[in-house]
Amino acid sequence: MSSSTDYLTTMLREATEEIENLTNSITQVESLKSRSDSRTDALDNGVCEPIKNKLEKILEGRALEFEDPTLNYRNEWLVGTSYIVHDLVSVINLDSISAEATHYKCINSHTSSTDNQPGEGSQWMGYWDIATAGYLYSVLLGPTYGKIEYGITLTDWAIIDTTSLVPVYIYDGVGWDANTVIIQLVTDWNFACDYITHLLTADATYGTQPYSAALARGIAILTNNKNKLIASQTILPKYAT
Repeated sequence: MSSSTDYLTTMLREATEEIENLTNSITQVESLKSRSDSRTDALDNGVCEPIKNKLEKILEGRALEFEDPTLNYRNEWLVGTSYIVHDLVSVINLDSISAEATHYKCINSHTSSTDNQPGEGSQWMGYWDIATAGYLYSVLLGPTYGKIEYGITLTDWAIIDTTSLVPVYIYDGVGWDANTVIIQLVTDWNFACDYITHLLTADATYGTQPYSAALARGIAILTNNKNKLIASQTILPKYAT
């Protein structure tokens, strides 16, 4: 009996155990892929989507500040914060189907509390007026704004002069503006997008989408090998004796 025949006999004898091993391996890799997919969903829906929506509303507030130079935009309204006349804040609702925001200008200096929360508190009308949008400046979002793709950053936007269509406010790096909230939103979104989409390379093996794709290929390889091993049991006996 040749060594090849001996090994075929061994393959037949061990086939059942090997099929079980492959089945267990497939289950383990599927579990890894499921966790990777969950990380992608959490980063996309829990970080990227709300940041993208919030930044758009923050930019709307900044556009109002350009519209009326007497206003001082303070980003989102916060409790326990000192506000003075001409301060401008945003109240953003990220729970709506599409994020909504109302912008308010301070008419009476105060320290914020739930009682004077704009639009909600029992005394808010004594401290805030709704700031209506003008027509001189608007937010322009580019085609890659909020796009989850490798190499994309959350910087494809501008506030433009609606008459000349010239940008008056763009993002060009840390230190470009005193509005640290916008800088932080852009930075956090960029991190999450990179974590999701980064290509699997020798020095950066953390992209959740590419990792899931690699695991899917692994599942396919294991499954195909398992199926071939099952099919081989009808052929190998012909040559193992």
